[in-house]
Amino acid sequence: MGTKSLKPRAAFAALAVGKLPRGVLEGIVLKFVLSELEAQKTRLHIVAIVFALEVSVGKTNTVMALNNSDVLLPCTFTTCIGFQDLVFTWYFNSTELIYHGKIKSKASEPFLVGRNPRVEFVGSTTGKDNNISIVLKNVEFSDAGKYTCHVKNPKEKNAQHNATIFLTVVQKSKCWPGLPCPTSGTGAVGVETCADPTLACGCGNTRGVLVSRR
Repeated sequence: MGTKSLKPRAAFAALAVGKLPRGVLEGIVLKFVLSELEAQKTRLHIVAIVFALEVSVGKTNTVMALNNSDVLLPCTFTTCIGFQDLVFTWYFNSTELIYHGKIKSKASEPFLVGRNPRVEFVGSTTGKDNNISIVLKNVEFSDAGKYTCHVKNPKEKNAQHNATIFLTVVQKSKCWPGLPCPTSGTGAVGVETCADPTLACGCGNTRGVLVSRR
């Protein structure tokens, strides 16, 4: 067995009996220390992944709303080590701040820092879920776009994460039950959300769908 394959404990023993030069021993010890540091870095990386802050807007990141209605924009966050003085914000199209809130701890509900007058907080963070959802009231066509829920947790060394949801706004229209479904001429020219989803209307009596006509 060569000297390069010796482990530090064996290398010290060999040095004690005069069988190993000191320079070779130092090289073996340095290599061992570096390998231990690399292993520790890997373990710390795994721990960071386990305790990472996560933000979610649910199973789908798209939502549709009728013009002049109110729409829920869902958002929740999770963290394995808890939170302290957590900050959350909602942005419209990445730049326009529409809601800004803070949460002191798990035992307290969020308090408002600033918001758009048409935005209302409807979540709760003292229960099982850390819910920071908002409702956008009196939706307009200009409200269509990207909404980003952003969270910053100082307890996790200011870890940050966000999730995005896309809003589409459609025209509120009158439902005409039992319409046929023509494909050309003066027939159907589009599909819109029905103002009254309890009505059976449109092609094939599909509930909640309106086949608009000219």
